[in-house]
Formats: sequence, structure tokens, C-alpha cells
Amino acid sequence: MKHFLALPSLLRTSALVAWASQQSFSVRDDLLAFPQYEVHFADDWTPAGQVEAHLAGNVKGSSADGAARGSQVGQYQQPLDDAARKDTEDRTEYEHERMMLDGQPWLCRIPKVRTTADAGTANETFSQAEEEKELARANDRGWELLSGMEGNCVFFISGWWSYRFCYNQGIKQFHQLPPSRGVPVYPPVEDPGVPGFMLGTYAKRLDAHSAGRERDWDGDSALEKSEGAKRSHSKHGELVQRGESRYLVQKLGGGTICDLTGQERKIEIQYFCNPASTDRIALIKETSTCAYLMVIQTPRLCNDVAFLPPQKDQPNPISCSPVLEEDEVADYERVSQAMKNAERELKTQEAVQEAAAAMAGTKHDDPVISIGDITVGGHRLVPKGTKIEKSAIVGGGKETYVDTLANSDGRALSKEEMEKLGLGDPKAVEKLKKELEKIAQGQAWKLDVIDTPRGREYRGIIGDEDEEE
Repeated sequence: MKHFLALPSLLRTSALVAWASQQSFSVRDDLLAFPQYEVHFADDWTPAGQVEAHLAGNVKGSSADGAARGSQVGQYQQPLDDAARKDTEDRTEYEHERMMLDGQPWLCRIPKVRTTADAGTANETFSQAEEEKELARANDRGWELLSGMEGNCVFFISGWWSYRFCYNQGIKQFHQLPPSRGVPVYPPVEDPGVPGFMLGTYAKRLDAHSAGRERDWDGDSALEKSEGAKRSHSKHGELVQRGESRYLVQKLGGGTICDLTGQERKIEIQYFCNPASTDRIALIKETSTCAYLMVIQTPRLCNDVAFLPPQKDQPNPISCSPVLEEDEVADYERVSQAMKNAERELKTQEAVQEAAAAMAGTKHDDPVISIGDITVGGHRLVPKGTKIEKSAIVGGGKETYVDTLANSDGRALSKEEMEKLGLGDPKAVEKLKKELEKIAQGQAWKLDVIDTPRGREYRGIIGDEDEEE
């Protein structure tokens, strides 16, 4: 039996402090998703006469020690095989704590988590120097990996506006043309009739390592600089480390002049590793007036381990076993066995009920076909008896007769009448009339104007009205 719980304050406050010191905080961590400790309630029991020896640290290999043999110490990110797990637990130091739960005494074994305070000052200095060296290496390597994006543009569509990011060129915000014949859905095509805006260009970089240009960004930075963030600068940009996450940052100016501030638009670009996606814009937002933040996810950075998403540490196992007197053992084992049997019977009953419900649901009911969230034949969207008109694509839609331009009887609209109806150039209509008269070869004909779902059409009719050419 095991339960996922945060470490109770009754166990030891010092153990919680030790765990917190061991872990690096990240704002992206879900504090409730992964407990700090994994508590196991063992089926085995501990004799009451051995409790004091456990607390004094004189006994090893007790039932409480063996209860968590199947658990993994949370200092490792990769699963361990049995041999490695046993070796790890043999080398792990533990302390024991006596607890009371609903009147029942328990003996719990808590792993001792090594704190950073255990390391000497010399080691801390060495580690800091090594970390700075690693950040500088990752910074250079990261920009080298991103250079493969040059020559390719990434697009992001968000309502009225679309965004185009071209590495080493700039970012533009524009309105896209609606998809139609010759206009693809992706990549979006800029509408020349709607003014666009440059949000930033690589020709004017606002690099943080330049003291003069850093002031251009102060006061309305895309993201506030947190106290725990570490930064490494280079000629291409900077590497930022927050907790266990590392990403690259560039700040660009040179955008279109903002009507509200009278200054150039500017943007901060953050590059994150995402092994499950192609180069893509994950986020763009205006953080302050005419100052923007763009997040780029790319698998290119994942080729360096420094940019990989942080691995979640496994929780540290705490094993607890009940403390029993000799005359309590028989009753405990009997109750424990009865609970196991009841749990097994409950699972069997649930499986039988699920099977019966599945059979009852398919024996008499008519099959229901669903496509997405639409039930075929359910008449949820279209009431029964409603006739759906054909669309223009399949030959449906309404057509409206406008007027007859000319016919073989000599009738013809004047230039003023044609202009009033918006029928175009009279010379073009006259040319069309002569072509139709030539094709008719003496038969009756007429030239009509029809409004259709596809637009306005000139329709020539020769002979009977049912015959159209």
C-alpha cells in the first residue's frame, strides 16, 4: 500500500528543509503534481521491542527497512534496474521516526537528503566557476544551432493579425488575405491594402551586454528580470537560466514608429528547446505599449543537453510499518488478510458490472454514428423536414435576372442605362454582342445579365431559352 503525500510536519521539519535545499526552484514547476516524498504503508510489522533500537540506529535490515525495497530514491532521473536500486538503497542513509496515526503507533524510515551546506567552500567556488564556463559554452553552441533557421520564415496566425518571423531579418505583423483560388491558407499572404508593422529588425539590436542600448529596454522589459536568473552574454544575444530551464534571448528594435509613444516598436525573442515540434512561434503578446514578447520553440536547441527541459526528480521514499506487541500480531494479520480479500472481491464486482453494462448497451440499442462532435442523423443542427439548398460549388444557389443587354429583335440598352446598372464598358459589350450574333448564324438570340453566387455573368442564349452557350 502506498500513498502520495507531502511530508507531514510531524515527521521532521529538518527533512523538508533539506529537500528544499537540494532542489532548484523553477517557476514552471507544478508544486502539486510531484510530491516531495512518497509514503509507503508497509504490510509487514515491526516488533515493539525493536523500536528503541531503531531510533538509536543500532538495528539494520528490519521489516521497516525492507518495506521500501521496491521504491526508488528520488536523486536519480532514470529508472534503475534491481541491482542498481539495491546498491543505491544500501548506500543511502536513513533515520527513523515514531508516529501515531488514529491511535496506532508507526515506525517510519526517512531517507537523509544531502544538503548543499554539506559541500565545502572550495567546492562551491569551483562549482560556480564551472557553471559560468558551462553557460558560456552553451551560449556559443546555442546560437550556432539556431543559425540553421536562417533563410526560413515561421508564421503565426492570431485572428485579424498574422506574424512573420525570419531569423536574422526581423518580425512583421500584417493582415492576411482570406484563402481563395490562388491564395493558400498557409503560409498567410499579406494583404497589400492593410498597412503592416515591423515589430523589430536585426539591423537594430538592443543587446543587454551593451550598456547604452540596455537603457533602451529599461522600464518596459518584456519579462522582468527575476533575482534568481543567471545570464551569459555573447555577440548574438544572451543565455538566461531560471532554475533548471535555459533559453536564449534576443532584443530587437528598429520597428515601425508607434503612434502612441512616438518611438520605434521593439520585441524580445526567447528561444526554447522543444523536441516534439518543428520551428514554431508558440506565443506572441504585447507586454506594454508597442513592446512585444515572442517565444520560439525549436528542436534545434535540443541538440545540446544544456537546453533540454528539466527532468522531474522522483520523490524520496518514506516507508512506515505498524508497531505491534506480540499479542497484537495475530489480530493484525487476520484483519490485514480480510482487507486484502475484500479489496480483491470489490475489484471483481466492478469488473463484472462494467462488462454487464457494456453488453446491455450494445444488445438492443441502435448503433449511433458520430463524426467529431456531430451525431449523424440526430437532427441536432438541421430540424427534420428542412430542405438544405445546394451550394454554388455543386450547382446550387439562387440566380437573379438583371436585364437583357441586346437581342436579335434589335433591342439594346443605351450607354446611360448600362452605366446605371453597372454593366461595365459599352465597347466590350458591343464586341460580345457581335460575337454572339456571328455564332447564332441567323437564329434568334439574346444577351442577358445574371447575378449568381459566383458573381455577375453575361449569358448568351441562342434559339430556345433552354439552350445556352
